Amino acid sequence: MKGYFKDLKATAKKIKEGWYYTGDLGRLDEDGYLYVLGRTDDMVITEVSMFILQRWRPFGQPSKVQEAAVVGIPDSRRGRS
Repeated sequence: MKGYFKDLKATAKKIKEGWYYTGDLGRLDEDGYLYVLGRTDDMVITEVSMFILQRWRPFGQPSKVQEAAVVGIPDSRRGRS
């Protein structure tokens, strides 16, 4: 992605030094499991498991992901259940 159509301000917030910052918050544990914990903005996460399975490459290495699961949990702050 080169940027948002006719929106230089939004592009500057998301693309820095050639990297696109999605706003996803996550962590890797000591066994290499990726946990998606939330978002820095209000965009809804969709197709997370497919993205992880098909495209996630840690530091440019071939993916070692064999399975992925996404589980929704109730969130009183966001009103989702």
